[in-house]
Amino acid sequence: MKLSDILLKYKIHKLSKITSKEFFKQIKDHNGKTKKLFEIIIKIANYSNKNDKLILVNAGYAMDLALGFISRNHGDLDLIGLEKDLNFFRKYFSKMSFELGCADGHDTNYSFTFQKDKLSGDVDSIKIVNEEVSDIEKEGEKRWAWPIKTSELIWSRKINDMVIYFVSPTLVYDFKKRVEKRGHLREKERHDFKILEKHFPYLKNYSIYE
Repeated sequence: MKLSDILLKYKIHKLSKITSKEFFKQIKDHNGKTKKLFEIIIKIANYSNKNDKLILVNAGYAMDLALGFISRNHGDLDLIGLEKDLNFFRKYFSKMSFELGCADGHDTNYSFTFQKDKLSGDVDSIKIVNEEVSDIEKEGEKRWAWPIKTSELIWSRKINDMVIYFVSPTLVYDFKKRVEKRGHLREKERHDFKILEKHFPYLKNYSIYE
């Protein structure tokens, strides 16, 4: 399925346009990594949009895209693409001189990592069939909030003149709650819970899946 097909068939939650200056106004980026990761987001969004491919920003950066400002520094970048497009994104990051790999416990058919000059991230994959979205199930394990509806998944915001697609704050919150249940809560998750609940109060009493 192409990006244009998804936008035509499904309701995408669109947020107001902002400038990159507005996006970074509330934080001083001491190490420069957060802005460099943002540059990667802009480049991959531009390349994906031109080639009619869906790429979603996930996790902490998705939260900040929903908020409309950078709320904290970011150390890596989490992305999601369609399973059928995974090799397309592999070739892109390889062409951009990133070293590719795979995280422990993940299947190379469905995800990969990228790293260069202390910048790192990963790309996971999903399937969209009709209105249903699903990720790849590991043997004996169901991964976080899937399956879900496409309209529950995708939000978008234009920064300057670039449309960026990202995972909804509800799903980011739900995922981080699952991390908390596994006992892996870090300081950044505590920050994210606090700011998500402040700006999206309904999350305090919201859970998609038990």
